[in-house]
Amino acid sequence: MMQMKRLMKTSIAKLKQNLNPFSNYYARSFKLSLHSSVMLAFNQILRNTRSQKIISNNDFHKLVLFVKKYDVRSNLTILSQAILKSDNKANTDLLVLIKLLSLYTIINSKNKNELLQILKVKKVLKKVIEYYVNHFGKKWSDLATKLFASITVFESTKQTVLNCQVDQVRQIYWNSRLFLASMLAEYFHNLNGTDYSVFNDVAIFEILQFEQSLYFYKNERYSLKNYINYNDLSQQVNLVYERIKKSVANHHLPQFHLFLRHLNEISKYIRLSDLPPMTLSQIISLILSYLLLIGWAVIILVPLIQIVVLSFDGKGGNFLGTTNVLGDRGPWINYQILFTQTLFVNWLENSLIVAFATMFATVFFTFLLGYAFSRFRFPGRRSSIITVMLLQMIPSVAALTAFLVLFNLTNLPVLLYLIIIYTGGGLTGNTFILKGYLDSIPVDLDEAAKIDGSSTLRVFGSIIIPLAKPMLAIIALWSFIGPFGDVILPQLLVLGNRPQDYTMAAGLRTLIRGANPFQYVFLAGALITSIPLTILFIIAQKFLVSGLTKGAVK
Repeated sequence: MMQMKRLMKTSIAKLKQNLNPFSNYYARSFKLSLHSSVMLAFNQILRNTRSQKIISNNDFHKLVLFVKKYDVRSNLTILSQAILKSDNKANTDLLVLIKLLSLYTIINSKNKNELLQILKVKKVLKKVIEYYVNHFGKKWSDLATKLFASITVFESTKQTVLNCQVDQVRQIYWNSRLFLASMLAEYFHNLNGTDYSVFNDVAIFEILQFEQSLYFYKNERYSLKNYINYNDLSQQVNLVYERIKKSVANHHLPQFHLFLRHLNEISKYIRLSDLPPMTLSQIISLILSYLLLIGWAVIILVPLIQIVVLSFDGKGGNFLGTTNVLGDRGPWINYQILFTQTLFVNWLENSLIVAFATMFATVFFTFLLGYAFSRFRFPGRRSSIITVMLLQMIPSVAALTAFLVLFNLTNLPVLLYLIIIYTGGGLTGNTFILKGYLDSIPVDLDEAAKIDGSSTLRVFGSIIIPLAKPMLAIIALWSFIGPFGDVILPQLLVLGNRPQDYTMAAGLRTLIRGANPFQYVFLAGALITSIPLTILFIIAQKFLVSGLTKGAVK
């Protein structure tokens, strides 16, 4: 219970900090990444040790959390990857081993309790390393064994990182980190004959940089302030950094300046503390912006909240603001009336049929038209595109009379006719938008696939459709929402004595007009109607944002 309270308190504090416009700003720090093949192999090793019962499920989850929390930079592994350059199987396996050994020698604890938890996880990590190192022959196996067995040696060996006395824990892990760095320097020296003492400097830099960060930690007593002042420590960090900078430049490592930047930014986020303080005009502008956003949010949210609250008001009468003579009939009475005394189920069924059919038909025909206009050159293409643009300028209300005449002449079922009208109305604008999106997809992809033997149909299905998914999701969402919100066309086509043929918007409108309306029931129906639209939006949200972003960029 106490842990839950602490978690809630921490979450609320973070929320307040994030909402505070005058707090320090943060930016995501720069970070080099290991090759995807290395991370896949690393994850596979962890899963294999669990499946073979070398470590338990509980140990596996602790190890995963440890990696997520403490393996922020992977400096020694990133440096090894830059030296190896090629991404073959042997190098991938070696980088996985270096990553495991690097994790074993990492020391990032800020207090005693955290240190004890890390030591427990390192026992699990040792089992994983012992399992994996057998694949590399006797040399690496002996080095790993020496690393594991040298704790007592590291304890008695004086550390060389700083010219001061430190506690026993630091001495052990500083020496083990430097031992690993010297192992790597010797291995790569034997590989190509180059001096790689930069590994030792990187290990020292990691240690000093972490110790430097402890001076700003709230539990400052765990820092080295009793042994060395912050200015002297910072000077040592700068000296080591200059040595690393010179070494990586001499080794001609690819993009060495990126590695230096990666080495410097140790946290997931960096504070932009060098921003100048806000002026009075900036503060006033910020306050006005927030007031405008709050006012806009109130305008949007208050009616929605009222709909939810009033839909559960069991005292409501036929009109909003009136009270029923029977008193409070329970919070669910409006929903009960909606399903038992109205044709809500028919309206919902009609709307879903029309909406889904319109969505699929619009997406299908729009995609064919957009693809044809984008990829094929045929007589009349330009005039057809101009016609599509012009049709967008004609408001649909202007065609209501024509719709009614055609409906009476064709004598089609109401729902089928609505599907045809909605699909035709959505083709013009959506075709023009999709055509522009498909134009941004290089034609070289089509030609390369055809050179490989793919037919036009294969290119369409294997290349164009996957790349166009974000924009198709937007078109599908627009096509689905339209029939749900249309009131005019269903009321125009459906005879007054057949209310069961109405779609949702037209049907709900009958609840708020006439001599005996159900205005509170109308609110309940509106709330239920929003559910399928919300679900569809949540499902398509990823594609929606992606489609709008890619469309804007392209």
